[in-house]
Amino acid sequence: MPPLLAAARPIYGLYGKRQNLWAHVNFSPGNHNFGRDNREALYRMFGVHFFPNRTDYDAREIDVSDQVRPSNNSSGHPRRQRHVRLACPSNRLGSSPTCGHTRG
Repeated sequence: MPPLLAAARPIYGLYGKRQNLWAHVNFSPGNHNFGRDNREALYRMFGVHFFPNRTDYDAREIDVSDQVRPSNNSSGHPRRQRHVRLACPSNRLGSSPTCGHTRG
């Protein structure tokens, strides 16, 4: 990451926004490198740039684990199936082929 920051600093400096260049190093990567520590670092940046005068802004993640659906996605309600007929292009002779493709 240091080479990337070194390359970006002069550009941010040209615009007088060097303080807007942020970096966060994740020492425990996993889950596509977007674990809680990385998300909270992003939330802190949002707070600084989008809510600078809000004293009630909190960058800590809210625990919503009790609202996460089970792994089988069961919520007690049957999932309604929906089918959509896809458009079929005409063949070279101008006649339309028979299409039976559906998407749920």
